[in-house]
Amino acid sequence: MVKYEKDINKAFGIDIFNDSNTEAGRELGVKIGKLLATDCSTFLEYITKQNDGQVNKAENLYDKAEALSQKGQYNQAIELYNQAILINPAYPKYYNSRGIAYYRLQNYYRAIGDFYLSTDLDSTNHLPYYNIAYSLYHLGDYKTSLQMVEKTIETNHYYCVAHNLKGLLLDDDNLEEALSCYRKAFNCDTTNLVHSFNVGYALYRQYNYTEAIGFLLKYYEENHENQDLLSYIGVCYNNLGEYNKALSFHDKVINMTNSKQWIPFYNRGMVYYDSGDYVAALKDFKQARSIDSSDLDIDIYIIRTLIKAGQYNDAIQVANKCIELHDDVAGFYDVRAQAYKELNKFQLAINDYYTSLDLYPNDCEVHFYIGQLYDLLNQKNKAHLAYQKAKEMGCDQPELNSL
Repeated sequence: MVKYEKDINKAFGIDIFNDSNTEAGRELGVKIGKLLATDCSTFLEYITKQNDGQVNKAENLYDKAEALSQKGQYNQAIELYNQAILINPAYPKYYNSRGIAYYRLQNYYRAIGDFYLSTDLDSTNHLPYYNIAYSLYHLGDYKTSLQMVEKTIETNHYYCVAHNLKGLLLDDDNLEEALSCYRKAFNCDTTNLVHSFNVGYALYRQYNYTEAIGFLLKYYEENHENQDLLSYIGVCYNNLGEYNKALSFHDKVINMTNSKQWIPFYNRGMVYYDSGDYVAALKDFKQARSIDSSDLDIDIYIIRTLIKAGQYNDAIQVANKCIELHDDVAGFYDVRAQAYKELNKFQLAINDYYTSLDLYPNDCEVHFYIGQLYDLLNQKNKAHLAYQKAKEMGCDQPELNSL
């Protein structure tokens, strides 16, 4: 075209080559385009073939990169993704796939960068938004992750795992809303057992054992070796009064852990305790304590079990030792008070309950227990004041002798 510069300048204006951003330049471009489209079919065919060849080359590189990613060869895959992007930098799926490879290498920031590039090229695809959200979730940026997962759901409401991820992001601060998200994910895809587990575990933490057990058992169908899952199922069965089933699950966990963890013994001890087998319960609680003496709930349940078994003096001796070591734990005074009550040492029991309240003033039930003891001492005015205090604190009357 430079050869015909004078003629072109004459037709379209002076210095068109120095400033193509003019009306004359745009007019020239349109005329050239029309000429190419009508009179230069051979030229267009050549350009199209060249472009198709480059696109095919990029796709072949992409396919090879995908195959390498499937094999876990992420660095090699990234090299091929790079080559495909050099040939066709405007194809969004290349960036998304390269981002996934970076994610697998735990290079989260480079992954997120690629996912954003993919969304810049195609804002209608939900996958890069989800990938950004999931990467940010692993980086602990829950606030931004939540924004991106909501963008995912806005783009594609039926992308089931997005609802599940939203539940995970809300789980710590709003269990009820998280459960709603988990249910949406499960209803959207009932074949994904992770969704079933998350619904079940959320219900478990809400003490809704009746509903939780069904979801947890569904997950158990293909996950027999998950120790936490077995423990949750065992606890559900115990709270539902199905003690034999509860014992079978806790037995499995004890065998899986080679009897080296305290929680399975504690959980099984709770089944024996609730079912009234105090000898077996005491044995398991003591075994749990021999493995880990740092959890004070074990000691409290050892004392409670001794009381249930009628061994009141032994319970007091254990409580005394615990109080010597931990005189700031209200629960030890509560259980010793119960043992004193069983021995008709009502004033000692009252003293322990008041010490408990000094340490933990918000336990309104203790006021009811004090009221019961004053009733037994025939001190009706003091009993009335104790009951009134409990009610003022918004506490319903507990079962008598509740442990």
